Amino acid sequence: GTLLDAGDGQTLSVSAAETADYLPATKTVAINVKKADQTITFTPPAKTYGDAPFDLTPFVSGGKSTGALSFSVVSGPGTISGSMLTITGAGTIQVRAMQAGDKNYNDSNAVTAPVVVAKKALTVTADNRSVFLNSAGSASTTTLTGLVPGDSITFQASYQTADTAQVGTFKVIVPNQTPSSDPGNKIGNYAVTFVNGNLTVGYKNNTGILAPLNADGTSTAKQGSTIPLKFQVFDANGKSVGPTTAQPNVVASFLLVGVNTADNTPVNETPDSTTPDTMFRWDSTAQQWIFNLSTKNLKGGTRYFYQIKLLDGSLVTCTAYGSPALYVTFQTK
Repeated sequence: GTLLDAGDGQTLSVSAAETADYLPATKTVAINVKKADQTITFTPPAKTYGDAPFDLTPFVSGGKSTGALSFSVVSGPGTISGSMLTITGAGTIQVRAMQAGDKNYNDSNAVTAPVVVAKKALTVTADNRSVFLNSAGSASTTTLTGLVPGDSITFQASYQTADTAQVGTFKVIVPNQTPSSDPGNKIGNYAVTFVNGNLTVGYKNNTGILAPLNADGTSTAKQGSTIPLKFQVFDANGKSVGPTTAQPNVVASFLLVGVNTADNTPVNETPDSTTPDTMFRWDSTAQQWIFNLSTKNLKGGTRYFYQIKLLDGSLVTCTAYGSPALYVTFQTK
């Protein structure tokens, strides 16, 4: 038979052929054909803030007509142009979809469905800082990982004066965990994780080895004598650093590291000292550190290389024989 399109006043003719008992017959009638209904299903996907605009068309099914699909935002952080949805924030976007009818189908049902937009992960890391002992506290910078292009959020980190009161590695933090700048109030679109930075506190400088040893490493000592090794170390304010309750000494290690040349395999022996020095001690009058080194067990005619390493990893230096020039050196006679 003939498939009729929808419409009123159409004619339908039915014919019957002649048979042994009946004559041929034809009947024509008027007929109205109604449009059919169509039902669509709309199941958009979940998204994350910062995702690119996407086409909603593939997520509509069940339509029968050749009519165009149309979409509109009912509520939530999004905008639509044609079939493209642009996400403007985290949350739930309610989107309505409908398919237009054509000559045989009515407009579809309107379906409203949610596009759930998750918050984007944002990591705020306080930048590492290196400062001198007893520096003043200060604001510091941060690095943001995961920020959506166009968002201009910033955070401020800081450390306090109390954090620089001793040598070592401490924390740079984001104290308030709220943005210092956030045009457009975008922070609500992020799931924020805060990471502390490292605050490395060290000495500003030191004098190198002081008299009676020569600064250029050319000192010669009589075998069996006691040699005072002296130096000063300074904080951010240029003040000579003495002992504190937290750090009663500034020296991390004092070792004999070579004999005759600076390139020899390290010896790594603890030097002998005369009583009462078992470590560097603080001379409060001269505002310096001192160690009485005994040469009684050292060989004559030999150059010795000693390394004084401070708590921050720096070395008490002199112009040493050979390279690197980072050792206290002298020759016995």
